[in-house]
Parts: sequence; structure tokens; C-alpha cells
Amino acid sequence: MSVVRGCHVHALFGRSIRWISERAYFAVLHAYVTSYGYSRQLDLTPYLDELPRFRFATWKWTAPARLFTGRETAPGSQSV
Repeated sequence: MSVVRGCHVHALFGRSIRWISERAYFAVLHAYVTSYGYSRQLDLTPYLDELPRFRFATWKWTAPARLFTGRETAPGSQSV
């Protein structure tokens, strides 16, 4: 095992940064966004690692805006 002194570490670090920057021809300028499970009825919590955990997802149930107008009888009820 070798021990490197602090001044040598800075020199080696500077050389390595210079070597990398001379060969860096491009840099990533955008992020790739992935959308999965996009629906207002789906309750899916996003996680930082971007892995969709569909086993924890649930469907939101919303009642229809209007089941019946009130003039007709509801299904299964008796009209008097």
C-alpha cells in the first residue's frame, strides 16, 4: 500500500482533471423524461429513482356526474 502526500494528491488530481477536460468533446445538456401511468384516475406515487411501482398504485373511483335525472326510477327501486 502506498501513501501519497497532500501536495502530490493535488498535483495528480490537477493532471487527471486536465486529462479529462482535454478529451471531453461533449456534455449532456438535457434530461430524458419518461412518463408512465399518466391518468387522473390512477393514484401512482413517483419515486426519485424513476422506477414505477405499479404494485402500489390504486385506481381512484369517482362517481359519475349524474346517475339519473330524478324523473325515472333508479335501478332496483319500486315506483309508487
